[in-house]
Amino acid sequence: MQALSRPPRQPVIADYVISHRIVDETVELMDICHDDRNVVTLRRPLPAQLASITSLDLSGLALPLTIRTVPGESLRSAVRARCADTWGSFSDDFADDVTYWAQVFADVTECTALGIRVVATTEAMCPRFHVDRVVLRGVMTYLGPGTQYVANHEVDRSALGIPYAGAPPVERKGAVIWAAQVGDLVLLKGETWPNNTGRGAVHRSPPVPAGTKRLVVTFDALAF
Repeated sequence: MQALSRPPRQPVIADYVISHRIVDETVELMDICHDDRNVVTLRRPLPAQLASITSLDLSGLALPLTIRTVPGESLRSAVRARCADTWGSFSDDFADDVTYWAQVFADVTECTALGIRVVATTEAMCPRFHVDRVVLRGVMTYLGPGTQYVANHEVDRSALGIPYAGAPPVERKGAVIWAAQVGDLVLLKGETWPNNTGRGAVHRSPPVPAGTKRLVVTFDALAF
């Protein structure tokens, strides 16, 4: 894997210009290190060897699968072992892909330990826009609708964390709701990223239409 290099420090410009960015090259994920960027989405098509994921049986998997590990072969073995009985040889390709992007995530964050979670669901897990109290979270959707997020200037942060029914929306009226596509890797800067308190990426799980399955993998930096 080609080493990722950190971008030069950029001048501060308005939120609506720099709070989120969509990129096409893996190295551009390092843009999340800019002080005023809190979402970077890498567009990438799902690899051809994973195309048959749409026909796989998700109900037979022992999910969610949660692993705390260092990047590398131990992660691949854990993912493959959990999926092998249900998915057979497909579990090798899935484990390879998860392991590769876990390493990319580790390179971006320079973390020495990371958490990986593989979740299959038929409903939105976190349907209200919110922020995460983490350093950085990566979300990759393998099946179903992708993660949704809103730019900083279109957020009413005073509405964050209100749990009751009928609470005011977090997104401002007319806000553009951005959505990741299958295969994309979305980096979401959390509230505990250095000097990012009050500026965590505002995002949510997307609505999941009836009869639709969603398979999601998340990455979290746990130690540095």
